[in-house]
Amino acid sequence: MPGGSILLNGKPHEIIGVAPAGFNGSDLSAVDLWLPLSDLAPTAWNNSQDWRTAKGMQWLTALARRKPEVPMARALAEATENYRRANADFAPFEAKAEVRSRPLAAYSEGAGPERIAGWLYGVTVIVLLIACANIANVVLARGVVKRSESAVRQALGIPRGRLVRQLLAETALVTGFGLALGLAIAKWGGLVVRRFLVTGTTFATDTVNVRVLLATAGAGVLAALLASLWPLLRSARVDPALELHGAGRGTSRSGGRARGALLLAQTTLST
Repeated sequence: MPGGSILLNGKPHEIIGVAPAGFNGSDLSAVDLWLPLSDLAPTAWNNSQDWRTAKGMQWLTALARRKPEVPMARALAEATENYRRANADFAPFEAKAEVRSRPLAAYSEGAGPERIAGWLYGVTVIVLLIACANIANVVLARGVVKRSESAVRQALGIPRGRLVRQLLAETALVTGFGLALGLAIAKWGGLVVRRFLVTGTTFATDTVNVRVLLATAGAGVLAALLASLWPLLRSARVDPALELHGAGRGTSRSGGRARGALLLAQTTLST
């Protein structure tokens, strides 16, 4: 809490403020704490003071807080003038450099690295929709195949409610297997991506956390219900006599159209 102290590398540091939970400044990397540059830089530069005049330190990101009474235009003009003066002898293009403002809250509105994260979330949603359409197609295909089986069972006197429960159980089994396989791929695939493709970023959470599990479970339940709804309605309306005599073969056209629509949706989302 503010006013307290913390011991780092054997040196006490006063706590002057506490940021909200999950606040990482302008970076996607998880941040544990901030230190004054005067304390951190000498350690990074082997106890040298050259960092005060060295140019081209690309690792340094400066954040500023403007006083409420100072207009934004004035603050930017003074910052631009000071920057050009300080870097006049560093590179010719610095003479035309201009300091611009960007509120810290803008980093949560989809710009910079957050825009990349937003695109990744969008791709994830599309892949999830493709997977749900795939599961729905499998369930629809199984429903069409089982029409004759349902007709035989109804002719033997098995109640339709029992057939409906069986279809729901089979749908839940197929969906659960698909979700478990997807979570396993997400778990290990995410670790591979983080280790080899996003090596410079520190992630605050695991690849599969509570939010991922809840989102996956919700999408899976929704896909299972939507996919099983049509086979359930069709099986409940099966006439055993007509189905066993082959009159019900033409009624599978609507099921074929539904599967065709799902295949078209998968192709569209993939493209």
